Amino acid sequence: MPSWPDDLSDSTLKQLVALRTENQTWYKQLRRATTALTSRKLSKQMSKEEYAVQRERINEQVAECQRRGTVIVEEILYRERQ
Repeated sequence: MPSWPDDLSDSTLKQLVALRTENQTWYKQLRRATTALTSRKLSKQMSKEEYAVQRERINEQVAECQRRGTVIVEEILYRERQ
């Protein structure tokens, strides 16, 4: 999980765009991890229990990634309106 500033209001627009790019990259990594996890489960390389635990962890990270993405976009849009 990439680092995250406590307060975006001190960030420049350039920093916000960089954070958005970093967040998009993280989301792609999470999608790849989900695909790999599913492949491992389907090929019976892991138990259902192990799959469930790892899938829950990835889902939590996806939710956080989406939350961060929303916050970043809202901050960028707020600044563009000013």
